[in-house]
Amino acid sequence: DFEEVQPADRKNLEKFLSELSAAFTPHGWIIAQCAPFDDDSWPYEAYAKIVDYTVLMAYDQADDSSPPGPVAGEDWYERVLDRRMRQLYSNYTIIALGNYGYDWVQGEAHATTREFSEAMMAARDSGATIRFDGDSNNPHFSYDESDGTKHQVWFLDAVTAFNQMHAADGYQPAGYAI
Repeated sequence: DFEEVQPADRKNLEKFLSELSAAFTPHGWIIAQCAPFDDDSWPYEAYAKIVDYTVLMAYDQADDSSPPGPVAGEDWYERVLDRRMRQLYSNYTIIALGNYGYDWVQGEAHATTREFSEAMMAARDSGATIRFDGDSNNPHFSYDESDGTKHQVWFLDAVTAFNQMHAADGYQPAGYAI
């Protein structure tokens, strides 16, 4: 799980994966490489020729450094998944689905990652109403703390996972990871 590999370092990663594959193959060991979901500059096909499985991290449409919004909106997910599956062999692709969210605090540069259970507790404790955004099919809520601090929380849940798995069924991926 090498994340945010800079373009200048990708050839070195390819070389490392090749050496790893050569060392693992005689033992019957496999390599599963996590890959960004929405990075058109990532060498998906080149790496897929080396590794046994590509694990697409199908989330972070909005992330901890972006403005508040869907973590993996359905239209975004389906559009990007279609691009990726044109580059990868479906029976060697695992789709990683998110089960977390982000809590953006107004005025702060970065959101805080929240596990699903933490997001549910924050909604309960603050009396917030969870809403399902019809455009993205992602749940979210907002609340204000007693000191006036404003929060926006977007997250993924079982409904989003079901929808994403259903959308990917036609590609027949090797599996899902949550």
